[in-house]
Amino acid sequence: MNRNLSAVCMLAVSLLAGCAAPPSRTDVAFGESVRQARAVQTIDPEAQVKGGNPSVGVDARTSRSAIDQYQESYKAPQRAFDVLGIGGLKGGAQ
Repeated sequence: MNRNLSAVCMLAVSLLAGCAAPPSRTDVAFGESVRQARAVQTIDPEAQVKGGNPSVGVDARTSRSAIDQYQESYKAPQRAFDVLGIGGLKGGAQ
């Protein structure tokens, strides 16, 4: 009985494998555009392997100032303006 069950299972698996379609061109290249975009945007692909200090050339005071200015820009965002009645201000130009 056990031998017959294993033979039936093997037959079923081989039949199901025969029904599988080969991957399409789209499936084969799935994710390739993301990998290409990431490669183009990476300055130094070997940076993790090389190690070292990634922030060479930027002192602490300059870095802190840049972070502070960035955070302040969200506290008081720039006022929107109306261009030819499209977007920006509600109710037209003021």
